[in-house]
Amino acid sequence: RDLEVSQIVDRTEPIAPSDPVFRALERMLERQLDVLPVVEDGRLMGVVRRIDIERLLMFRSIDEVPVRGR
Repeated sequence: RDLEVSQIVDRTEPIAPSDPVFRALERMLERQLDVLPVVEDGRLMGVVRRIDIERLLMFRSIDEVPVRGR
């Protein structure tokens, strides 16, 4: 009950929106992560999920990738 998020949070180094997709995937695979925070100028812009990168690479074209929210 008294457990705080700060006690379990992963202090993963974030990636920038301009970082290559392969760099994000490499970091995820190295650290066995499913999600990485995307930070620009100290502000959280969102997260990138490994499944989304895998889909992107599988379809090889952004136009063919099913995007959530569209």
